[in-house]
Amino acid sequence: MSTSDKSSSKHAKLAQWLARAKEKRKQNAILPLETGASAPLSYGQQRLWLLQHLFSANPFYNYADMLILEGELDMDRLQQAFQQIVRRHRIFRIGFQTEDGKMIQRHMSEEFPFIEVHDLSNLPEEVSAQQTQKIAIEAARQPFDLSSGRLTKLLVIHQHAEAHVLVLIMHHIITDNASFEIFVKELGIFYRAKPAEIDTLPDAKIQYPDFAQWQQQGPVPSKQLSYWKQKLSGDLAILDLPTDRPRPTIRSFRGEYVSVPIPNKLQHALKALAQQLNTTLFVLLLSAFKVLLYRYAHQRDILVGVPISNRDQVALESMIGFFNETQVLRSGVDPTQSFEGFVQQVKTTVLEAFDHKQLPFELLVKELNPERELSHNPLFQVMFLYKEAPKAGQLDDSLSYRHATLDIGVSKFDLTLAIMEEHNQLSSIIEYATDLFDAATIERMQQNFLCLLTDAVAHPQKSIQQLDILSESDRISLLDRWNPPIQPLSEANHIHVLIEQQAHLRPQAIALKWEGGSMSYESMNQQAQLIANHLIQQTDSSYELIGICGEAGPEIILGILGILKAGKAYLPLDPDYPANRIQWMLEDAGVSLVLTGQGSRDLSLSKIKTVEIAALVSGPKQPPLFPNQSSSLAYVIYTSGSSGRPKGVPISHSNLLHSTRARSTYYRNTPAAFLLLSSFSFDSSVAGIYWTLCGGGTLVLTKRRIEQDIARLSSLIQQQQISHTLLLPSLYGMLLRHADPTELASLKTVIVAGESCSNQVIKDHFAILPEVLLYNEYGPTEATVWATVHQIQEEDARTRVPIGQPIPRMHVYLLDDSLQAVPIGASGELFIGGEGIASGYLHRPQLSENRFLKHPIHPTSPYVLYRTGDMARFRSDGVLEFLGRKDEQIKLRGYRIELNEIEEVLRRQPGIQEVAVLMSEPENTSESLDVDSLTLATALLELGDEVSHHLLDSIESLSEKEVQLLLKNIHS
Repeated sequence: MSTSDKSSSKHAKLAQWLARAKEKRKQNAILPLETGASAPLSYGQQRLWLLQHLFSANPFYNYADMLILEGELDMDRLQQAFQQIVRRHRIFRIGFQTEDGKMIQRHMSEEFPFIEVHDLSNLPEEVSAQQTQKIAIEAARQPFDLSSGRLTKLLVIHQHAEAHVLVLIMHHIITDNASFEIFVKELGIFYRAKPAEIDTLPDAKIQYPDFAQWQQQGPVPSKQLSYWKQKLSGDLAILDLPTDRPRPTIRSFRGEYVSVPIPNKLQHALKALAQQLNTTLFVLLLSAFKVLLYRYAHQRDILVGVPISNRDQVALESMIGFFNETQVLRSGVDPTQSFEGFVQQVKTTVLEAFDHKQLPFELLVKELNPERELSHNPLFQVMFLYKEAPKAGQLDDSLSYRHATLDIGVSKFDLTLAIMEEHNQLSSIIEYATDLFDAATIERMQQNFLCLLTDAVAHPQKSIQQLDILSESDRISLLDRWNPPIQPLSEANHIHVLIEQQAHLRPQAIALKWEGGSMSYESMNQQAQLIANHLIQQTDSSYELIGICGEAGPEIILGILGILKAGKAYLPLDPDYPANRIQWMLEDAGVSLVLTGQGSRDLSLSKIKTVEIAALVSGPKQPPLFPNQSSSLAYVIYTSGSSGRPKGVPISHSNLLHSTRARSTYYRNTPAAFLLLSSFSFDSSVAGIYWTLCGGGTLVLTKRRIEQDIARLSSLIQQQQISHTLLLPSLYGMLLRHADPTELASLKTVIVAGESCSNQVIKDHFAILPEVLLYNEYGPTEATVWATVHQIQEEDARTRVPIGQPIPRMHVYLLDDSLQAVPIGASGELFIGGEGIASGYLHRPQLSENRFLKHPIHPTSPYVLYRTGDMARFRSDGVLEFLGRKDEQIKLRGYRIELNEIEEVLRRQPGIQEVAVLMSEPENTSESLDVDSLTLATALLELGDEVSHHLLDSIESLSEKEVQLLLKNIHS
């Protein structure tokens, strides 16, 4: 083939390709509707219409922007320009109604809106500025009627002769960010145009309803849908950021924002790193934002919404309307991955997402059909955007304008990070839901973000978990100021010696009370000594752990004190425990002798020697015997174990002395009469026993299961004039709700512990017993009962109830998986150190090594840190809030339970191959709506033209709460 033939062939093929492309564009072209014809809603408009009807009076989808005008303003020309824009763009005169059961947008009116004018020129400058903000915000927060065809307001506020503020307010269903720039551009064109030139300016051939009709008639992009279904498959976790307040059942969408400039030096470094990594600032900053979210929430599946514009055709570039779409950018976070590696991962995700951006977000949500709740957005809870601020300009030679931000106090998501570029200066703006966060928390998050960026640009090869995000002031607070140095105890002693001192100081004072009897300190000390004498004579002088079993009555207290006096340690055995659990504990602890009291179970099958306590105290008085060697160990308490076997926690006299003395230091008064409700095999009983008896008070013992009879319990409090008690928050709540308040009048101090304290308990407490001091304690068995405490105030009922600050001689740290301190406000695993920490687990060296760590913050410290497995956060005042468990351990009525232990027991049963144990929360029947679908459909149809066919199609994807709220708003 000759060269000319080849050239002709190429031209022919090119012509064919151009013809096909032209035909494709023609087929895909947006065509104008007939004059006066209605159109369906675009997919984006459907979403906004539904959300606005769910929250009909909420201004969260009002769009407001502000221009500062400087110079001579001609109001007639401005009014003319505004009316010409409204005439040019039909979207300004659109109303949203139903027609034949379908939702449509219809041309409503030829009336042109007038500018609302406010003259503040006679006011002082400062007052004028304040009034300007007030007027603008009040106007911007007024809800629109979507059916009216009047979804735009323009305000002009005159501050003085050559200073004016122009406020444009529109409902988001007819506008977006690009539309504002189009509006300002056309405002200048029409403002400058002479009257004779107005009619010569060409009208827009394509209008927004034409686009909506075209979009709805187009085919669903199946390849795009397949990509997003695969990308967003599986469980989409809610981003569980630690918040200042519990998430409300229904969002209010109230919000504020915090803005900080990104320093020039850091800004240049970010641009240099983006160039080095061959990516954009958008990708780099989005990656850093995802790292920040991971470091705050410790979740490895991070989903962030990103807004995009779908103005992909030339005809749409100058059109005013709602063209925003949302993409969900999902990243799996590996904390060991380098930051630069993570940036490349996010870059790939972004490029793939932009290649599949033609799918409307509404279709994706309908296809995925995620579980819907009024408390949060279903697919993502945080958003990220990067945008340039609108540029300054001139309306004419004598009138300039510049953009100003107007904060109308809304937040559509939990958090939105906006990176704003203006005059080559970057700013970080976080808009946040005030239902969830305080301003101080967001300000600190901004500082953490800047610290993270600074370290990332300096060391991009660092792993995600190693990037430094703490400011120096926060580091000092977290590691030193809130954890002052611990000085060694000046006096070493045994806990029973302090009780003996009380017996010498006040021999006839009542030490123990129970139903039908009491015992003085002198008698208690003497009888405990008889038990000790027997144990000294019958056991060798080496270390020995002695079991004790029975109901929590006076015999058990005597047995415990006798064991301690004999230089031994005790192992409490609850008679309600299963026989095999008791057998395991006895064998694991190496116990050869068990003291038994009233209510003890039969231990004959264990082949371990048992002695009745009653028999040991019935003999004649004897002079005290003293052990040749006193054990440093005081007791061992077994807790649930993840391996399927309980694990023993050995507590020393030093631990116990610290714990008891800390109570005397912290609390304002010692118990006059302490009501002991805990089983003595549960570590909270330790608090009541030793705090009371070391302080000379009366320990009141109860019958088993008395907490199941609230009337009997409250009567006992009155009869025994109880001043102090420690109980579960749930039990205290029942006592407050069902007891006669006059029977609780003797109470001075109530301590709740063992489970999370609800806000309702606090409300009930301050309504019924406002003069009683209420405290919330936290601490695992490994920390000798308590490690932190908080005196509850009435205002705590409006927040997550704190667990407080460390008790004297204890430290607390919140660390991440790499054992670095987390920022103030972020969630972290709670580590505890100090005098109360046990030495490890009994006969479990590997487990001890995993949970009792050499101090990672202060390597020279003599104290180890105990890894609790609990998650918490520091408030800005250094107070701790408990956030839940990191593992599968649960708290049930105050007891620590490892679900794995139950699973292991079940697996050992014949015929069971696999098992899973879950803890189900009781349903709150008061919140159950029980909406019958047929009744609901009938009710919606009866609303006639006030509800759309689109809404009926969407009902299946709504939660019952959303439907009920929607019905309420439509009816109103």
